[in-house]
Amino acid sequence: MARYLNDCGALIQHIPRTGGTWIEKVIGMLGIKHMKWLEKQPLWLPRKHSLYQHYYRNQLDRIKYIFSTVRHPKAYYESQWKWLCRETDRSSLVNDWRWHPQAVAAKWFMEIGGRDGMFDDWVVLMTEKEPMWYTRLVENYVGPEGGEFVDFIARTETLSQDFYTFLELMGYDMDKFHEYTDVHGTKVFEVARINVATATIWWSPDTEARVMNMERMVIERFYEKEDRCYASLAEKAPVRWNYAKREAYLKRRARERSSKTYDKSTREAS
Repeated sequence: MARYLNDCGALIQHIPRTGGTWIEKVIGMLGIKHMKWLEKQPLWLPRKHSLYQHYYRNQLDRIKYIFSTVRHPKAYYESQWKWLCRETDRSSLVNDWRWHPQAVAAKWFMEIGGRDGMFDDWVVLMTEKEPMWYTRLVENYVGPEGGEFVDFIARTETLSQDFYTFLELMGYDMDKFHEYTDVHGTKVFEVARINVATATIWWSPDTEARVMNMERMVIERFYEKEDRCYASLAEKAPVRWNYAKREAYLKRRARERSSKTYDKSTREAS
């Protein structure tokens, strides 16, 4: 579930299986004031996995920044498979009429027999029935290339340093956080990733080629264009594609609300 940081107005909206549980633990250990986002969303909208397009205007007005995470497609398919294999029956995801980011993966997981099926068979079905599945999922969370609606995009592979830089940019006192440790005496940003399955996945050459070709857009966008700001936030400037646009929107809304001529037709036009 997304987390809203009260002090800076930032929303942490991660793609499932990209390090969200680790982020939740870190902000809890640091004592950062936060809240679960949209716990009281209407029944016809997803709650735990709401997206930007599910938010109402009054909810958008509270958001100053959005932080999200991405992962290399090959590692993402592996992680998704390991998560699906934790339970034999994933029909609850498939049968839920509300949108869920992992429902499609669960559907074809059940189609091959659940945990009794083979990873290669699942990947082949995913690439045949749901082409560019992960690419489309990423675009649902962060927007298409050149039209991003999030401000910071981190990579799971460098999540610790990326999230550290994000908090620093948000104005948190990182010198103070350096001294924080968990119950085992491990410093916060050295805490190992959580909820990670260690089983090794074997890829056939054909299956690997399928995924690498199908999800090529994500690889090129986040892992090969080092001149863009998508790499590591610790090394590059933060992705701030729509910050100025959002600031202009908030100012316009404030003017409309204070104006006596603000009515329903104006609201719909905006």
